[in-house]
Amino acid sequence: MILESSVDWVLSEFKNRVGDPYVYGGVYSPDDDDQGCDCSGLVGWVLEALVNTPQKMNWAHNVSTESWPYDYQNDCPAAPGTVGPYGTIAVDDYTDIPADAALTINIMHGGGGEDSHTNCILDGVIMESNGDAGSCTNGTGGVGCDNREWTDHWYLPGPVVSDDAEPHFYVDVSNNNWRSVDELTGFLSQLNGLGVSGVCHKVSEGNYYVDPYWQACRSWCEKNDMSWLGYHYVTTNDAASQVAAFVGNNGGGNVMLDFENNSGDIGNFWNVVEAFNAANINVSMAYIPQWYWNQIGCPDLSYLTRNGIALVSSNYPGGLGDGNTPQDLYAIGGGNGGAGWASYGGCTPSVWQFTDQANVAGFSVDCNAYHGSNLDQLFTS
Repeated sequence: MILESSVDWVLSEFKNRVGDPYVYGGVYSPDDDDQGCDCSGLVGWVLEALVNTPQKMNWAHNVSTESWPYDYQNDCPAAPGTVGPYGTIAVDDYTDIPADAALTINIMHGGGGEDSHTNCILDGVIMESNGDAGSCTNGTGGVGCDNREWTDHWYLPGPVVSDDAEPHFYVDVSNNNWRSVDELTGFLSQLNGLGVSGVCHKVSEGNYYVDPYWQACRSWCEKNDMSWLGYHYVTTNDAASQVAAFVGNNGGGNVMLDFENNSGDIGNFWNVVEAFNAANINVSMAYIPQWYWNQIGCPDLSYLTRNGIALVSSNYPGGLGDGNTPQDLYAIGGGNGGAGWASYGGCTPSVWQFTDQANVAGFSVDCNAYHGSNLDQLFTS
């Protein structure tokens, strides 16, 4: 998720630097607007500001043109969908870049170093540093996506979100929350009036457990036009048998995989993903909290981005709770600029589980935030 304030900051700061000299290996300075940079120094500066926010930048030369892969032996760019630095994604042609992309990156792969070149385009503004014009933009030496020098094109996924835009909130619950079906359905009946748009409920765990409340939850949601999704807790049991448990409890055509304590290493996770896909069940979300990602060795998660699987992060700033509503807790935790939106593993979270103590209809529950047009993009089968 890219904040509108970060975009505005980059555009304003870059405007002050147009005309700065080209400096090979250089990057802009936070203290000197006249300090120049090279082409990749500029693009990396833009990416860091957008992804990490300006307040968390380190102002280092973080990428080169060769950070984005290119097959020099066969003289061809990376395959569409390949994930590059900061979660950028390769496309076959610049016309394939999604309308809600936050940033376009153009690259001329010529062997690396001074033989390669790059620029980027943010909100229609070309940002480039080259040997002829230094830091330049539209009409002053910067060139657009259609210039024939570019060998490949990449984009940074959006959306660009207003700093105060309200996300969709949904609850994440399981058998641990209920003592009866009546208690569950009474809870569900109050969600719309409390600003909660959907429910993600446990279906199964490993190959040995199915949640006894899932069927009632799914049935109620279907009858009452509430967005719903079932989740499966991943274990190290045989992957196919885990899918069988989910299917046997009528889990649906989409699933969120819950990958944390006792879920094994990342290889086990990919095996379970493949098993669900083989059963024609779409893995739409993956709950892989950063603490568990660290615990298993900080593996690459870019497969998620390449395959349209939304990463769900988990970060509870200050142990939030005290009976506050989801809306209150989200704001207290930093809102759209909160720590749960930070990238890790080469992937940017699409969903942030920001509390396990939200007060919803008198229950203390996990609650998540999602920025998108509607939850049905990830939820209802």
